[in-house]
Amino acid sequence: LASLKRCRMTDDDRAHWCGEEAAGLRAIAGGAGLLAVARDVCVSSPVKLFTPPGAKPLTALLTRAVKPGQPLAQYAGELLCEEEEEPSSNTYMYELDPSELSARGYHGPPLRISAASRGGLARFVNDAWAPAPLPRRAPNTYVELLLDPKTKMPLLVLFASAPIPRGGEALLDYGPAYWRVAARALIREHALACGAALRRIVHLRQALSSRPAERLAPAPRPMLC
Repeated sequence: LASLKRCRMTDDDRAHWCGEEAAGLRAIAGGAGLLAVARDVCVSSPVKLFTPPGAKPLTALLTRAVKPGQPLAQYAGELLCEEEEEPSSNTYMYELDPSELSARGYHGPPLRISAASRGGLARFVNDAWAPAPLPRRAPNTYVELLLDPKTKMPLLVLFASAPIPRGGEALLDYGPAYWRVAARALIREHALACGAALRRIVHLRQALSSRPAERLAPAPRPMLC
């Protein structure tokens, strides 16, 4: 953290904090945003395919119409300073770009923001990728690292890359590194859910087979004309 406190703002940081969206950025840095979380009810959504049985497929929607370049929310969470290469199961981990940090004077170990246990609504923004034959989707947002002029802490800010209507879904391109982690986590969650369902079926069959036969009502005979 001491190394972060010595970071300096870049021209890009100043352009954002002094530009037309400065008021929106300050609100987002304070915890506000333009996202709401809802259950994904789209019939062709890949989120339903990926969501393990028993869990609700969720998505992040815009609370009002936005234009390209408009800040939407902060990808907030716990700032981690770790030497490990890659978490094995955390799909809410976002690595801060080392080159972006270096441009601001930070030369310490890798920094990541984890929204697994706590964080803002931006963690519910889904990846745009959809497997065939589902309809293709295009990302309409991107994440940019900015340095907070007050705290000197790095912020991951979600911006719109295209016009999004009110109630429209925010979509990102998380890239292949995300899917290397997400694929393992999803397969494990689905396997656990299927295993639990199979165990319930076995227990149900055992319970039904142990029921005394005399207590079972005879099946009605068909009427012959």
